[in-house]
Amino acid sequence: MDRKQLTKEQIEKAANWWAKMVESEIAPSDNFHQVGVETDLTLDLLIDTASRPAGNVDTFKSVLADILSDDERGTESLGVDYHPCNELTEALERAGFSSALGLHPFVFKSYTWFGDDGSVKARRGREGAVVKL
Repeated sequence: MDRKQLTKEQIEKAANWWAKMVESEIAPSDNFHQVGVETDLTLDLLIDTASRPAGNVDTFKSVLADILSDDERGTESLGVDYHPCNELTEALERAGFSSALGLHPFVFKSYTWFGDDGSVKARRGREGAVVKL
């Protein structure tokens, strides 16, 4: 069975898109996550974003690109239903993000899809529009 081989451009677009999400979700802000105010406040208490090294997002992006470059995986999509897919989880862990308590810096129901035509499409969250990257 042939495995999907992603182009360098597809890999770069997807890695950048997911890294931007990680960066925006770990930054202190007044925005509450989609899960609700009480959960968001609890997450803020459990996750000390100030203690994360600044290089983690760049490392995450680099590691995710390496994972996607692995022809043996044959990745057709990346996603977060309620928990991130294996590739995103591995990139987070290798970049030094804690996965304690199953917490992650992604918006639920976010996905990227890799087209055979070299395209990359993405959706951020349940209500997000599908966009071509």
